[in-house]
Amino acid sequence: MAKFTSAEANASDVIDATEEKEGSVFKQWTFTVKDTSGNYYDWSDTNADLLFASSPKGTEIQTYIHNYLSGGAKADGSGNYGGVDKISAKRTVRNPKVFRSLIGKKVNATVTPDIDLVAYPNNDTVLDQQGYPSKQVVKTTTVFKTFASGDATPSVYGSNYFNTHTGTLTITDFDEAVNMQKIIIVSKGAITFDVTSSGLIGGSTNIVTASGDVTEWIYLEDKWYLRNFLDISTNLTGGH
Repeated sequence: MAKFTSAEANASDVIDATEEKEGSVFKQWTFTVKDTSGNYYDWSDTNADLLFASSPKGTEIQTYIHNYLSGGAKADGSGNYGGVDKISAKRTVRNPKVFRSLIGKKVNATVTPDIDLVAYPNNDTVLDQQGYPSKQVVKTTTVFKTFASGDATPSVYGSNYFNTHTGTLTITDFDEAVNMQKIIIVSKGAITFDVTSSGLIGGSTNIVTASGDVTEWIYLEDKWYLRNFLDISTNLTGGH
C-alpha cells in the first residue's frame, strides 16, 4: 500500500477512470494511476457522484483522485484509508476509445480519423503502438445525454449522442469538445443551428430543425462541421 503527498499526487498520471455500469445501472468507479517511477496503483469506489452534487465532470474526478491519493477516504466510505494498492506495471485498458490527462503535464494529441472520440477535456489522444496510454484516462459511454434547457453552447462532454431540450432554441457552439470528435444530435423541439455567425459550419443558411430531426457534426480544430442532416418531414425514397 502506498500513500502519496500532495506533490506526488499532482505528478502522477491517471491511466484509467472508468464509470462501470450493468445496463443503465451504476456499479462502481475504477481508477488506475502511475507514479513518476512507473509503478501502477488502483482502487474502486461505489459512490456514483464521488461526493459531488451531480454526475462528476473531469475537474471533479481530478479533485477526487488527488484527495484520495493524498490521504482522503473513499467517497463510498468503505474501510480505513491505508493507501492505494500497487499492481503490475503491465495494464490492459478495458475499452481504449479515448483518453484525457487529468493530472500531469500537457500531452500533444495524435488521433486517427476512424476513432469515434468521446470528449473529455484536456489533451486527448489514443493508445500508442503497444496498446498503452502515456498520460491519459479512459472513459467511454454510448448513453444519450440531454442538453440543458436554454443552453446555446451545450457541453458535449462524455458522449457522442445527444438529445436537445424541448422548446425553441438557437445553438451557436458546443463546449468541451475534443479534436475530431463526432456527435449525433436528435432535436426534441424547434432547434436552430446558427451556421452563419458562430462556431458551427454548415452552409450559407442557418439549419432549422423540428422534433425528430437528426444532425451529425465533427469537430476539426476549433470549428464544428455539419456532416449530415436528416429532415424527417422530407421524402427520402429517392435517396439522400
